[in-house]
Amino acid sequence: MIVAVPILDSNDVPWATAKAIDLYRKTKARIHLINVRPRFPRHVSRFFSAKYLDRVYLEDGLQLLGAAMKALDRAGVPYWKHVLVGRKLEELVEFVTSHHCGEVVLRNEPENLLSRLGLASVNSRTRKALKARYG
Repeated sequence: MIVAVPILDSNDVPWATAKAIDLYRKTKARIHLINVRPRFPRHVSRFFSAKYLDRVYLEDGLQLLGAAMKALDRAGVPYWKHVLVGRKLEELVEFVTSHHCGEVVLRNEPENLLSRLGLASVNSRTRKALKARYG
């Protein structure tokens, strides 16, 4: 089984790594840690080379994934790390689709007024998009 573990902020690290470790121990799943970095606005990015911006995206993404990578290393869980750049929802759905992930570790969030108004979190929007695509 291939498992996508999006780490969108530092609050995701404890519960997401615990879930990834549990899945690996039960199923020997292939764990993919993912962080999606938003693109810099054009009025900012035009002052820097693409190579420089790629390095910044990678460094920032790996810094956020660092605590999760350490936890998986301590537990002896092999993983692949990915830093994607773009819109979080679209990048996550594309990754899950292209890597044929059987499971995506997302935070369970209760439905509230914001989600009913279409202002849901990335986790709930990703879950909804994947459900629409795969049923």
